Amino acid sequence: MRFCEFAKFMHENYEANANDSEFVSILIDAILDESALEKEGNPNPIYGLSANTRLAYYSGKRQISQRKAAQIVPNLSEESFDNFVSHYSMDALDHMRDKLGEYGFDVEPYEVGKACANILAQIIKRRSEGLSDDVTKLDYKRLEKGQRLKNIAPASIERRGNKLEIAGEIITINQALVPDSIAEQELEYIHALYEVFEPHPDCWTEEIQIR
Repeated sequence: MRFCEFAKFMHENYEANANDSEFVSILIDAILDESALEKEGNPNPIYGLSANTRLAYYSGKRQISQRKAAQIVPNLSEESFDNFVSHYSMDALDHMRDKLGEYGFDVEPYEVGKACANILAQIIKRRSEGLSDDVTKLDYKRLEKGQRLKNIAPASIERRGNKLEIAGEIITINQALVPDSIAEQELEYIHALYEVFEPHPDCWTEEIQIR
């Protein structure tokens, strides 16, 4: 995926109004570290370009210049861009996931933001090194796909009001979700909890509120 393809792909799913030239600047803003944006002076060198040059980047007639890309690299933040993508609608994210698949990027729905951030970061880094802007694979650490746990009983299970303690982890749950008595269906209920949280280990914190 080249920058021109990436820009159009992001733009067609963007819900705010922005013309093609403006959207190039918006994309670069979105991948800059917030601390850099707060400093005096504009860390986004794209704003210093003419609208025609930005349009050339958008259309693919020109690639981002090596010098401009090198100015952007020190302030890159994939986390910031991931957060930017998180504001897209669910329908847009579903469409983006499918579109990424057409380019050979097979990602889970919850990885769309990380994948887009990684693609744009790679594009800018490649251009800063004088390479083409064509990205063909993701190079961030992918989350392993969860596998269903079967017939696994946690080391300890204890219910305390609206909380469950499972192997030392405390989970706060909606009281309505807990049967009055889970003695007979305890293992089935715990397995259901594992299926929810096991694919996303980063969801396990000291205390989790489920709504």
